Amino acid sequence: MVGNFRHYYMRYRLVPKRYFCSNVFAGVLYITLLLLLIGFDSVSAATRSHWDKPGYFIMRAGFLYEGSGHVDGVSIPLDAGFTFGVGMDFRLRRNLYFATSCDIHRMYPYGFGEYFIDAAAGLKYRRLGRTSQVAFQPGFLVGYGRLATVATDYATFLESSSYLTLKSSLEIIFFSRYQAAFFCEIGAFWAPTGTDGTHHLKIGPLALIRAGMML
Repeated sequence: MVGNFRHYYMRYRLVPKRYFCSNVFAGVLYITLLLLLIGFDSVSAATRSHWDKPGYFIMRAGFLYEGSGHVDGVSIPLDAGFTFGVGMDFRLRRNLYFATSCDIHRMYPYGFGEYFIDAAAGLKYRRLGRTSQVAFQPGFLVGYGRLATVATDYATFLESSSYLTLKSSLEIIFFSRYQAAFFCEIGAFWAPTGTDGTHHLKIGPLALIRAGMML
């Protein structure tokens, strides 16, 4: 099966990896700079009321960096792709939150783009910066993921597969005058074990960078 992947990848892929990755990093840089400008422009009007909410609705989007997956121990390259999702954070204690998320990752095993859906839950700890307008929030989530069937018009290489997923990240949060917060998330995504019923599968770890909003 791995040999078939390599054959069709070299024959049918449409986007050169280096060209795609250069656009990915240009997009990441643009989003990060825009986020920081919005955050610093609006922190002067911030109040502590935002941090005292019992919970938050979260929207985010960004990119997964290129890496590798494994099929029965054989490495398969994964090109960079985009990711987006929503979530909820619920306050357990003053700075401790129970976090839930539902994310969709666009992954490219050997250049074939497929969607990976990930539902996860875990804990986040919030620490305010020197002022109440900025906060740092590390977190760790465990979840369940599904990768769609990897196939072309000519062959099916991997049936729909299930995974245990792990995500570790740091969110840098900037409060705004609109009773919302903007954040930049930097972290890693990993699926250490998975199967399609026949093969043993692994993905990553993959570097992750996203920007988003908390309401």
